[in-house]
Amino acid sequence: MYSLRMGDKARTHSTKYPCGTCNLDCKDGSVSCFKCGCWYHAGECSGIAVNVLRCVQKISGLIWLCKDCEESGKKLLRNGPDDINEIGSKLDCIQRQLTERQLNENKLENTVQKYIEERILHIEQKLENKINLVIEKQQQIPEQIKTSWQKSNVPPPIPNMKKIMKETLQQQEQEKEDNEKRENNLVLFNVPESKLETPNVRESEDLQVFNQFCAKGLRIELDENQIDKVIRIGKISNEDTPRPRPLKIVLKEKKDKVNICKTLRNLKEAELKFQLISVSHDYSRQTCEKINSMIDEAKKKDGDDSINYRYTIRGTATQLQVQKRRRKTHSKAANAAANEF
Repeated sequence: MYSLRMGDKARTHSTKYPCGTCNLDCKDGSVSCFKCGCWYHAGECSGIAVNVLRCVQKISGLIWLCKDCEESGKKLLRNGPDDINEIGSKLDCIQRQLTERQLNENKLENTVQKYIEERILHIEQKLENKINLVIEKQQQIPEQIKTSWQKSNVPPPIPNMKKIMKETLQQQEQEKEDNEKRENNLVLFNVPESKLETPNVRESEDLQVFNQFCAKGLRIELDENQIDKVIRIGKISNEDTPRPRPLKIVLKEKKDKVNICKTLRNLKEAELKFQLISVSHDYSRQTCEKINSMIDEAKKKDGDDSINYRYTIRGTATQLQVQKRRRKTHSKAANAAANEF
């Protein structure tokens, strides 16, 4: 296998060097032997095709040996200067490091796989224990309650309760994991939507609108590198004046989302177009259905007891509840002034 070193000697049309094979003048497109210094034409004289020589001319540090000097030149290189031996040693060291790194990566992959399997087994065991505890409590119901239950028209307990409880707990765990994946997401409503057909252009405009909302509405600076992606939720409507689809913002870090939520109060002093935009957390479908049901419950209670108390939804995605709070009462002077009207 020949090696080439180009550029050691400058070649021009005026320089005359006889070819070591055909003894004709060597001009551009020739190559010299690293050991004896003789020049050879590209092609049959040197054994290197013209197109190959053109490709390797731009690579520095390549060495070529003619047929007469090939064997002795290889020995010279093997026993050559210390810098060549040093390069070989460095290459061997790099190879050993790459091999060691590959072994460490394989070991880490096996460790992660083992941890995941142990974690899954732990969760399954935890679910099994919860189901057995519920079934055990059910079996401890007093006999008289069972008798009254049978006398009434209430249907008997479902035989396959264990399976139902397991599926319910699995759904709860899945819903919890789904909400955790959405921790860095925000959903914006009433954000004007572009009517262009190109998805990339629409996404670019949505990103620009969100940056303006942060800069002018919330008065915070948000770098584009902090945003993972922007997504319109739902399909494009065919109506003449469609309502803009919700805009999901996926942030790379949770702290950026927290910072945005803390500055939402600045919308009170912003332009009207920014005040019309509402911001919400990105909940799963099951959580959204739960929130809507609890909102209906709160509205009903608020209508029944709207004088003294008000009902609101509080808590995280997995721990929502309807809270009852006493309404603020006015002072006697304020009440007296109100009665005059």
